[in-house]
Amino acid sequence: MRSTLPLPPRYENPRLLGEGSFARVYAADDSVLGRVVAVKVLRDELRHEPATVRRFAREVRIAALLDGHPNIVTVHDAGVSAGLPWLVLELLTGSVAERLRERVPEPLALRWVAQTAAALDFAHSRGIVHRDVKPSNLLLDARGDVRLADFGVAFARAVDETFTMPGAVVGSPGYLAPEVAAGGRATAAADVYSLAVVARELLGHRAALERALATRPEDRPAAGELAAALGGGDAPTDVQPRTRRMIARIPRTAIPRPAVAPRRHRAVRTGVVAIVLAAVAAGSAAGGALVARRATASPHAVAHAIQPPQTCTLSPFDHDANIVVRGVTASAFCRAQSHALRLDGYHWTYRAGHELIAPDHGGNSLVVVCRLRRNRMAATVYDSGTRAIGTKLCGWYASAEWHRA
Repeated sequence: MRSTLPLPPRYENPRLLGEGSFARVYAADDSVLGRVVAVKVLRDELRHEPATVRRFAREVRIAALLDGHPNIVTVHDAGVSAGLPWLVLELLTGSVAERLRERVPEPLALRWVAQTAAALDFAHSRGIVHRDVKPSNLLLDARGDVRLADFGVAFARAVDETFTMPGAVVGSPGYLAPEVAAGGRATAAADVYSLAVVARELLGHRAALERALATRPEDRPAAGELAAALGGGDAPTDVQPRTRRMIARIPRTAIPRPAVAPRRHRAVRTGVVAIVLAAVAAGSAAGGALVARRATASPHAVAHAIQPPQTCTLSPFDHDANIVVRGVTASAFCRAQSHALRLDGYHWTYRAGHELIAPDHGGNSLVVVCRLRRNRMAATVYDSGTRAIGTKLCGWYASAEWHRA
């Protein structure tokens, strides 16, 4: 069946796999090479937003810099059709996150850590920091080998622009290095910290993890050194890249460059299928700005466990949507979100405590749209009227692996 999407005719029979506020991801049949691929396409309504088109183009350029490593998701093609940029990648149907639901054999866990370390060392050698290493971004191929995915929020020295606001915290809850959670710059050492948290989830606490979970970035080893210390160094961490293929570039003439680029919140994958680049997640980078590491990450973090829960509230002053968060790291979470969350053009503000603001309809009209929980935090979303923003917030948090309470 001929695709109704603005894609080259070789990509047929598209089937929607997931979508977010930034992009949609489809499985499609590559009629030329006779294989099924994943196609990420910018949402049609965003084609006239220059900053969003630039962000997509930036992701393509970073993918091109990394293409060829056996433990990084493979890019097949990229381009622009009818004003919409698209990216074609290998289709992967599993992730480490899914396998963590049951016990993972130690040899397999060590192999995954070593393969992820190899991918990170390769990226770091090219001046790229992933900034969102977590189990759901470690996809698995048909042989059960790791493919590091989702470079949508990566920092790359070779790509001159960045879409991270000063002070914004980019990453996912439970995996952030302490310096990043505090609003500092993410470096290769921050990726190593995140990998150490993943390794702890796979293997339990090991003495070899303590150095990688150090508070100071300069005290942490390289990713490959961490894997070797854990005993997973049999998988080489200096793997030579596969033969590089030419990747179609998005023409620079198709990438407007406004003086100031507005920021959108990060879209994350729907969880329908763990697919290439966690494609839906690569959308709007800093809406995934989140909190400090898990309580078991280090002795410093363990201290959080004995702190009383904090309560904080997020809401735009010109809209009735409110997010009330409770947990020992709630204030850090709310402050990070107030810097980074952009939803339908609103600017979100942080307030300590549970103080609802409802400028449109009054506080009495606010109702609970959803209650969610993640790790040691709970969030309640309020809204009034059509509850459109509240519903979007619930969907966004749910897709970011929060769970209905």
